[in-house]
Amino acid sequence: MKRLLLNIIILFSLLSPLSTTNAFSEEITPLSNQEYFTAVHRSFAEAKDSIYVVMYYINFKKYQPKSTVSILVNDLVKAKERGVDVKVVLDQTIVFKGNRLLGRDYEKTEKNRRAFDYLKANGIDVSFDKLEIYTHGKCILIDGEIVIIGSHNWTKNALTRSNEYSVLFKSKDVASDFLDDFKKIQIDHEASAKVSQKYIIFNTDIMLTVLSDFVSHSNDYCWNVYMYLVGHYNPGKEIDFDYKKVADYIGISDRMSKNKYREMLGYQTLRNLQNKYGLLKYTPVRGKNAKVILKPFNNTKKRYFEIPEKFWGTGWDMRLSLSGRYCYFINLIEGGPEHKMWMISKKVLVEKYKVGKEVISNGMAELRHWNLLEIEYGNIDSGKGYNNRLPNRYRLKNLYSIENFSKELGKLYDKYGKNKVKEAQEYARLVFCENNLVDIEDIINMVDEYGIDKVKYAFDKIKNRSKDNPKRSIAYVKGILQSMEHGT
Repeated sequence: MKRLLLNIIILFSLLSPLSTTNAFSEEITPLSNQEYFTAVHRSFAEAKDSIYVVMYYINFKKYQPKSTVSILVNDLVKAKERGVDVKVVLDQTIVFKGNRLLGRDYEKTEKNRRAFDYLKANGIDVSFDKLEIYTHGKCILIDGEIVIIGSHNWTKNALTRSNEYSVLFKSKDVASDFLDDFKKIQIDHEASAKVSQKYIIFNTDIMLTVLSDFVSHSNDYCWNVYMYLVGHYNPGKEIDFDYKKVADYIGISDRMSKNKYREMLGYQTLRNLQNKYGLLKYTPVRGKNAKVILKPFNNTKKRYFEIPEKFWGTGWDMRLSLSGRYCYFINLIEGGPEHKMWMISKKVLVEKYKVGKEVISNGMAELRHWNLLEIEYGNIDSGKGYNNRLPNRYRLKNLYSIENFSKELGKLYDKYGKNKVKEAQEYARLVFCENNLVDIEDIINMVDEYGIDKVKYAFDKIKNRSKDNPKRSIAYVKGILQSMEHGT
């Protein structure tokens, strides 16, 4: 009954944040909008024994130390430093779609990874929940007595702009009940113990000027050399530029003589990066390695985005074409580190990112082909015509290693036989998903259910459509097969 009464009071407070009954006015404090930040900041500073936090989303950026999110996160660090027991549980948002076969891992977003990394590095007991369930709560317990609960996530919008409603109240009994609930949250111990993903800060203005120029003029050498340096070295420090090592990395040492690739990398590429683009300082040394100093590319006072170091570590920096790499960066900017779904027309993308339509079309399609990007193409049956359809919707997927993909593909070979899998991959190639294990298995199941002749007919109907046509998709193939089955 006590818990039910409390829930009614909380609900009343959330719906009517500017008023409370006299009976509870001293114990319950409504926190609407920006009042939440002030109350939490003060409560953290006054905490003496313990702070327990369960939070769905903390959009933390350590390069913005004065933001409201950073202040609250650092309040936890300061509390830990003065001896307060601090525990934090964060949600691991997952994408349920298509992650159901072979016992593969759920595909997770990285929305709380930066907050997790920072807290863990500062000695906080921080954990991720299990992937199979959302932990959507936004609740704080302080000193076994204070409870702060409501709609506020720790994001800039929620703390400074949005209409949000939470409540602070004091009750040892209720705090104890919530603590019991916290202890029941299933923790992903493996994810919580992993070494954190690291990111490289890269300024957006360089992307929109220099990198767009590299792409527009198909300047592979300048892109390859510059982004190799960005991925492996810090700016401001002298780099011993090993011509042979770089030539091996970008794949030209086996098709050029030593003198030729030294000239290509040095006098043509490094000199251009210095004189034309102002990205580095280049000092040639006759017969030896050059000396290079990168200029800053990570000024956090300017607009920036974050590139995962895994981009280099798993070989995508060289596997993708210039268009593919550029569009990957576009998705990092537009979708953010949490890989949100986003939508902008191709015309606006071309204007904003200063490249041609083909770069956008080909780059996005390439990412889709590698199963690095989910694309929902605008419907061409809306009556507006092909050129006036709604913009496409994009969601970046997680980087993966080709080695792990090959292992998972091997499991399909073992389960269905290599010939069946190869046949399914060829059909999958027609809809740009030959590197999507879920779609490959779906096609195998289609053949078993409908027969190879019907499957071939369905793929033949869509295989010559444009790569931007929403009907050139596995979903549309399934629709054709289902229509055939029902005689429609």
